Amino acid sequence: MKGFEKDFERMKSIALEMEEAKSFEETMKLFREGMKLSEKCKKILEEAELEIEELARN
Repeated sequence: MKGFEKDFERMKSIALEMEEAKSFEETMKLFREGMKLSEKCKKILEEAELEIEELARN
């Protein structure tokens, strides 16, 4: 899960960077990056949830 942790930390730093962004364009660039990371993390969590459910059934 090392990639997940790295991506999650990057999302937190993006949130801070967005608060200090100087322009709309910069804010939107950060927002798009954050959304991509969010989707990636969501997929990892969903896969982990399925694996846990499968293990719990056995």
